[in-house]
Amino acid sequence: MERIYEAAVEGSVISLLNVLNEQPLVLDRLLVGCYTETPLHVASMLGHEEFVHEILRRKPELARELDYRKTSPLHLATAKGYLGIVQKLVRVHPEICFVCDEDGRNPLHIAAMKGHVSVLKELVKVRADAARVLMERGETILHLCVQYNQLEAMKLLMETMNDHEFVNSKDDDGQTILHLAVAHKQVKVIKFFVTSGSIEANALNANGLTALDILTRSKRNVKDWEIGELLRGVGAISTKNTQPNSKGKDTKKVIRETQKDRFEKVQGSLMVVASVIATITYQNAINPPGGRWQENSPSDERQSEQHTAGYPILDDEKLFVFVVVNTIGFVASLSIILLLISGIPFIRS
Repeated sequence: MERIYEAAVEGSVISLLNVLNEQPLVLDRLLVGCYTETPLHVASMLGHEEFVHEILRRKPELARELDYRKTSPLHLATAKGYLGIVQKLVRVHPEICFVCDEDGRNPLHIAAMKGHVSVLKELVKVRADAARVLMERGETILHLCVQYNQLEAMKLLMETMNDHEFVNSKDDDGQTILHLAVAHKQVKVIKFFVTSGSIEANALNANGLTALDILTRSKRNVKDWEIGELLRGVGAISTKNTQPNSKGKDTKKVIRETQKDRFEKVQGSLMVVASVIATITYQNAINPPGGRWQENSPSDERQSEQHTAGYPILDDEKLFVFVVVNTIGFVASLSIILLLISGIPFIRS
């Protein structure tokens, strides 16, 4: 097994063929064994195109194998920008474009992050939908382009996808790509956004801030004036200026709307739980644990053991505890239901 890895490092097809002649099942063992990486990973990372071609010709299944970081050979070839190897790998298994590594990035994310535009173009042509896969914190591939200042990759993706909603997608913090570009002071990227006409200039993040708000709150920079002019040129506004007499009113409105949505979800859950508890406690009141006596006790029975038909079988002490607890549960759940239905203002606040 060591010899085939040495051949992969050297990129020697002749050495590979010699190993295969001596050990015809060596590639099959790679598929069933537990290895940190395969020779295909090594050759893809080092750019040995002929070696990759020979392995794929004999065992194309190796293109789907992942190393200990959940990285495929396509991830490695993409990161290095080896277009020829990328083309060979996606030709045999195009679905590996969707495979994400341990950082939640698929090969298209890697190509965008590294700025390998020719590789990215090839991957988009093969599996364009893979560009729509979100990363761990809800970031799109466009967020990644801004984060790593890859303008050409950004242009390719926006022109190819031509999707207004996707361009203005927000991550888990409510940040659009415009928010990020302003935060990173990327003037060229912002110019492209402004000229493209597809960006929403006044989108709010999770804190209720627009891109112009982020600019005014960020550390001062010589680029601020130019960025501000670009943003205002497309109608960007600051939330603190929308209501001069009510500072932060729009931000508070956004927060209130968020709280309202959260309350409605909690209200629905409370209604279900309260209804279930009310039903159970009502049934328990009708049919207490142990049931009820079906007939009167004989008249000659001892006074302490006498009972009446329809009376609970539980002894008086246990019955008292049960009735108290059951009544509290019933009344409490019924009260919650009535309050939720009536919509009393103090509950909503």
